[in-house]
Amino acid sequence: MSRFETVIMNIRSLLKKWFKPRRIIVVSDAAIFTIHLHPWFQGSVAAVAFVLTAWMVYASGQFVVFETLLTTKEGEIVHATKANKNLVAQMDELQKHLQTLNKYLKSSPTHGHQTADAEKGDKRIKPLSKLENKGDSDKELNAKVEQLSEQTNSLLNEIYDNVSSKIDTVEDGFDVAGLDLDNLNVGDQKLVTEKKGIVGQGGPFIPLVSKLFSSQISPSMLQAKVDYLMKLETLARSLPFARPMPSAGLSSGFGVRRDPMTNILAIHKGLDFVGPEGGKVYTTGDGRVLRAGRYGAYGRFVEIYHGNGVSTRYGHLSQIFVRNGQRLRRGQVIGLQGSTGRSTGSHLHYEVRVDGDAVDPKKFLKAGTYVF
Repeated sequence: MSRFETVIMNIRSLLKKWFKPRRIIVVSDAAIFTIHLHPWFQGSVAAVAFVLTAWMVYASGQFVVFETLLTTKEGEIVHATKANKNLVAQMDELQKHLQTLNKYLKSSPTHGHQTADAEKGDKRIKPLSKLENKGDSDKELNAKVEQLSEQTNSLLNEIYDNVSSKIDTVEDGFDVAGLDLDNLNVGDQKLVTEKKGIVGQGGPFIPLVSKLFSSQISPSMLQAKVDYLMKLETLARSLPFARPMPSAGLSSGFGVRRDPMTNILAIHKGLDFVGPEGGKVYTTGDGRVLRAGRYGAYGRFVEIYHGNGVSTRYGHLSQIFVRNGQRLRRGQVIGLQGSTGRSTGSHLHYEVRVDGDAVDPKKFLKAGTYVF
């Protein structure tokens, strides 16, 4: 017996075991007839029913899987669209911050050293509110994000370069004045210069996947630069970098000269400014009045402490408008030019002292041309 015949015999045996011969008797008013259900017929019907059931189960499963995938993809699309819109909103806030920062830099005391390109920086950025529409597709949103990323990175780089240039200029001014920034305080805190760097940084490395800050400059780097510049400018405002009488000329310099009273060589520890009779005298930096009143050969005299061991003296005044302990801002009128004390005529005797020692005020006046 062949293998095929053996298989057929086994199938017949199973059919006879599972599907017994059955008859269906149909009775009607006219006749009675019988339908014979052979095991082969029963097995065929059962096989067809099994195949149909299996197909329905499989098709239903595939439909559920497809619906799940579709729902997942729709969720991802919604999430990506929301993320893009949030990114656009964040970029909008960032650009507003950068534009505000640019305006601050223009109005800062060192604005005179700003480049012409930086003046135009905030004008090149289109407001994001004009670019963002609620009906934007993902493709449109991605295009806008890329466009705005380029604009933001360009503005970041430009402002960063501008701030760096300002910092270099202001630091040069401190060098001209002979002041070591590493030894100066801003208020009660030590000034941490860029040369020293910023310590205490760290954290896990997370690669940047967004193009928003694809340049080497990040907002945190720019903010650190701006914070340092603001500290330098605060320090510069407190130091005597301005002229006490802007329009006055010099009648005597610092150092060795012939004494105007005796014509003998002597040391002159300041500068003599000659302006109009009764001309206004201004404080050359923020500070606190140490002494206001008559003081020996200085006549009517004002001394102001600016912090970091630096003080200024104003002598031979005809009138004094400040009092001991008073806080002053740079450019505030403290008195009028006069000829009180040991003086041959109306003028202002002006001194700068560092840790009590007189230094040439011209160094500070020259530094002012860098800072302001």
